[in-house]
Amino acid sequence: YPRHFSEAFIDGDPKRDPEDWSLNITHYALVDRNNVEQINNAGVPECQLKWFSLQAILNGEETLAFDHQKTIEKAWQKLRASIEYTS
Repeated sequence: YPRHFSEAFIDGDPKRDPEDWSLNITHYALVDRNNVEQINNAGVPECQLKWFSLQAILNGEETLAFDHQKTIEKAWQKLRASIEYTS
């Protein structure tokens, strides 16, 4: 499905989750808009799959758990840096 799939970063912090120490392995994928319907029909339960506008997340218009906003911002920065480096 994705045209590009990459690990953005690994982040571990004992203060990330108030319950316990946690580890976050962040990936991002570039998906062709024409394949979105195919992904939606891939058998993943609807409760586990939801599409968000990246712009809405970056603008703080979506409420995300823990530090997921920061995680997405870091992944976006990494993707942009990768594109600018190869351009």
